[in-house]
This record gives sequence, C-alpha cells and structure tokens, in this order.
Amino acid sequence: ISKNKRHHDRAAALEVWEKLEEFVQSRAHG
Repeated sequence: ISKNKRHHDRAAALEVWEKLEEFVQSRAHG
C-alpha cells in the first residue's frame, strides 16, 4: 500500500507541476 500511495502522490505532484507551468506560461505571454 505504501508503494501505491507513493505512486498516487507522484501522479498528483505531476498534475500540479503541469498546471503551474501552464499558469506561468500564460502569465509570461500575457
């Protein structure tokens, strides 16, 4: 279960970074 949770945390972190990068790019272009 620990391994499964780590995978879930990693997936959530990837999603957050993806949104953050999108936000930064939109600010840079705006």
